[in-house]
Amino acid sequence: MSTIIFNNAMASSSRSYPPLPPTTRDAALLTNHEEATSTLWNHLQSSCGRTGTAVVVRGFPGAGRTFLLNQFMARTRAADVVTLYASGCATEQDTPFGVIEQLFAGNTAVLEELVGIVTSHPGTVRFPPPPYALRAAQLLVEKALRDLGTQGPVVIAVDDAHHVDQHSLNVLKFLCNRLNRLKVFIVLSSAGLTQRALQGLGTSLMRVPRLLVLQLSPLTERTARQLIHEVTGSQPTEQFVRAALEKTGGNARLLWAVALDTSNASRGTPPERWAPVEGAVLRDTVALMLSAPHADTLRRTTRVVAVLGEVRPADFLSTLCDTPPDSISADLALLRTSGLLVGNHFRTAGIRSAVLQDPSFTHRAELTRQAALQLYQHGAPLCEIARMIAATGRATALWEVTVLREAARQATAENDWQTAVVLLELAHSYRGEQNVYAATLFQLTCTKWMVDTCAASSHLTDLLSEALADRLRTSAMLFLVHMLAWHGRLSETGDLLALLLERHDEDPQLLDMQLALLRKCYGALPQDGPPVPPGHVSGAAPLAFDLPLLCESGAETADTHRARAQKADSLAKAWHGEDPTTIPTLDWAFQTLRLLCDASSALPALPYVDSLFSSRKTDGLSPFHRMLLNLLRAVSAFAQGDLPTAETHARASLVQPQNWGALVGLPLGVLVLALSLQGKHDDAAEVLSVPVPPSGHSSHFGKRYAYASAHHHLMAKNPGAALQRFHSMRRLQERLGGGDDLLCSWQAGAAAACLALGRQEQAVHLAEEVLAQPGEEGTPGKLEASYVIAQTQSAKQRLPLLRKIADLLEGLGNRVGLARVQVDLARTYYSLGDPKTGRALTRRALIAAQATGSENIVRERLGDINPADPVPQVLSSPAARRVPGVGLAALPASRSDVASLSQAELRVAGLAAVGYSNREIASKLFVTVSTVEQHLTRIYRKLKVKSRSELAATMSSVLECEH
Repeated sequence: MSTIIFNNAMASSSRSYPPLPPTTRDAALLTNHEEATSTLWNHLQSSCGRTGTAVVVRGFPGAGRTFLLNQFMARTRAADVVTLYASGCATEQDTPFGVIEQLFAGNTAVLEELVGIVTSHPGTVRFPPPPYALRAAQLLVEKALRDLGTQGPVVIAVDDAHHVDQHSLNVLKFLCNRLNRLKVFIVLSSAGLTQRALQGLGTSLMRVPRLLVLQLSPLTERTARQLIHEVTGSQPTEQFVRAALEKTGGNARLLWAVALDTSNASRGTPPERWAPVEGAVLRDTVALMLSAPHADTLRRTTRVVAVLGEVRPADFLSTLCDTPPDSISADLALLRTSGLLVGNHFRTAGIRSAVLQDPSFTHRAELTRQAALQLYQHGAPLCEIARMIAATGRATALWEVTVLREAARQATAENDWQTAVVLLELAHSYRGEQNVYAATLFQLTCTKWMVDTCAASSHLTDLLSEALADRLRTSAMLFLVHMLAWHGRLSETGDLLALLLERHDEDPQLLDMQLALLRKCYGALPQDGPPVPPGHVSGAAPLAFDLPLLCESGAETADTHRARAQKADSLAKAWHGEDPTTIPTLDWAFQTLRLLCDASSALPALPYVDSLFSSRKTDGLSPFHRMLLNLLRAVSAFAQGDLPTAETHARASLVQPQNWGALVGLPLGVLVLALSLQGKHDDAAEVLSVPVPPSGHSSHFGKRYAYASAHHHLMAKNPGAALQRFHSMRRLQERLGGGDDLLCSWQAGAAAACLALGRQEQAVHLAEEVLAQPGEEGTPGKLEASYVIAQTQSAKQRLPLLRKIADLLEGLGNRVGLARVQVDLARTYYSLGDPKTGRALTRRALIAAQATGSENIVRERLGDINPADPVPQVLSSPAARRVPGVGLAALPASRSDVASLSQAELRVAGLAAVGYSNREIASKLFVTVSTVEQHLTRIYRKLKVKSRSELAATMSSVLECEH
């Protein structure tokens, strides 16, 4: 016996070698069909001159066994060698002598005698013809072959010999036992990898003289390149060949399909730019490889593996396939050798998809559900089981709903919100037990809220029905209250609150707190609830929420302003990263609304939020979290005078404005103010065209929107429209309750609008009413009112008022407002005949405006003031850049007091005079903030000044010398 295992064209002869040796995956095998055809021809010529012999051609599906037989038969027929051909078929295994009939299809005499034998002694696979009938058929075939072989050898080629019917197999065994007397060359093609495939021939093949076994293997790069060239008509690149082999495992049939798909998809594209394409031809080819009747067991195994996504133990697959484990192992080995599998997974997603999308795979959902249940019973990961249930398209049992809900929780913990929504949508499709359905609907709504609040609102009506039917917990109902109010559905909010008040199973103070916050944010609710309780809420709430701090707006002080800012930042820290599926939903909803209310009231700096963005800790959060955090970052940047950053994050929070519901006025207001203060009036007008729902205009957040809209018109030199909007704010404030809010005062704004319209008396009256309200001078409303009063005074009277306002703004860190007041101070100094101080203040204002992004507005306010060099380049020289402040230190002082400053004090004084904050000075000079403060204390004492405005005026002579 000879075994030929090509690429190496290795041949060996050994009687002890098994006739069908098992193949290892790393063996060197045949890939060149021309070489294989030549080997068969040479073996025919060398053997059949004396006696007959046999050849077994083995290879995985798609290796090209049929193609090889066709090539070989074409060559034998061209040489006038008698060639008989037949093909085994699983569906014809019950047909007695079916393969023999194919072999002698052109020999009428033999067929008639064979038919006579079969009809005289009918039989089936279970009940074969009697021995004498089988003997008659064997002798008939032997005689016919001798008659055909009078002039030379006879070639018998049988493809798919592992599916030959039992009667024909007995005849072939008979012929193999007589090949030493018959000049017959038998070629048997088999797809099997073990002796199981041809075990029916048994020892008959062992007796064949010079038995040759040819094993076809995956294609090499050389043969693959030839095949691709034949299919596409183009010469592929080396990179393409390697990529195609990687996708097909060297399977000739798969490679042909990929080459054809690539050719169809890349028409007009040069081969150098080709990439392997897995398309319709590949899908059809995979389906064809598995659709052959003889591949029934293999097809079931492949489909189960495709459903599972990976290979499981043979015992596990055996249950799903209803096939013995040994057969499963053999099928898996065949799939790996054929290139469909690599290890325990399909070679490519396209191959797995082709298996799953096979039109004949009609029971896919049922098989997938069986596999999911079996995995569930074996304790597989829930996320894996959930993916399989999702592949079926619907949940049909309670255990599936349980798996889907828990897998969704795991997905949210990993910030995979889209997957969680998909799983819960599927669980929601199961309409079994009502309480389970209600809980699933609530979980779906909460999770979808974190992705798209507008989409989640589509479930609120159904969720409200479940709540009214008493199928939701109290905490879930309270969260539903917040969701309804968020989208402005206040009537339904009132109905649900009335139901909650009747339950009496919740802490009454907690309900009072809810009502107080809802009234604060959305105005009067359509139900009569208890009044806002005084003092602090009891410890029933997760955080100590201070209702007077939240709800009382008339007694604003610097302390309450700072307290709001600190509370908002601490809330942001407690709230960050939480979601309603992992903590009590009431806590989460209440914290969110409270945080936004504090942020909109005080517009505070939020250091914790700033740190989140600087450390990129927001990347893995849900879209809802990112939306809120972007708004909070915009609020914080606005408070710190960083208008471009405020604009950027406000826009990021408004990617989908409809997700803000009735609260959309807050992000829109922040964005409008940031744009207007940068002088981008057209952009601000475009933002104001974004639709705001009616409920958004009547809420606390609508007040912030109206305030921003009015100030936009005021800065855009449209005071009439601004005045109308300030009066709209007044009416809204009356509906919300309480007096004028000094944090965003409609009266102060209306005073500024009246002044711009020339109604000076009315402006002064409104401004004086604001100043008469209780509260500290540093509140925004009082600062704006003081500014209006100052504008109505003479230059000499205006100067101290403006300096006082500048000092207050500087103490608050309001750099944007400070730059505006410094311009007015500069104009006042010019009018009083002090151009040096005017120029110094102008430069300082422009530097501050450049740092905040408000330069356009400041230059508009400068009007006809045009200093020779409005922006002093204090640190412009190379030496000054190396050591900040050296440029000033080297200048001669214009006053003896300035000359008394040390080098370090002069550096600090120069930077402070042009508008840098203490922290910025510390950063530039590489010292601590405390050191800067100590220097400024000594500078103020030596120069006999009390504020930075006075310091700027004193240093003006120094700046003049520099320029």
